[in-house]
Amino acid sequence: GRTKPPKFELVDCSVDNGVLASKLAMHFDFKNPYDGTWCCGNTGGSCASTTVKGSLRFARESNGVSICANIGDEEGDDKLVKETIVRE
Repeated sequence: GRTKPPKFELVDCSVDNGVLASKLAMHFDFKNPYDGTWCCGNTGGSCASTTVKGSLRFARESNGVSICANIGDEEGDDKLVKETIVRE
């Protein structure tokens, strides 16, 4: 696995939503606050496939990029939240 932060790059605003999702996933790759491993920026799949607590999933949508996060809850169960970055 990763042992250091990723290198960041500029992304042109005109790129496809799928490319943008991939670039965002790389940008938000970080040490998981739950276990200290490098992880967390994933792509594709549904929000329900965000099963690792502390992880983020970026997916291409027709109008932008969705972001799902598994923030967990006080009982230790999964708690998923989702937002969409809308491109106009």
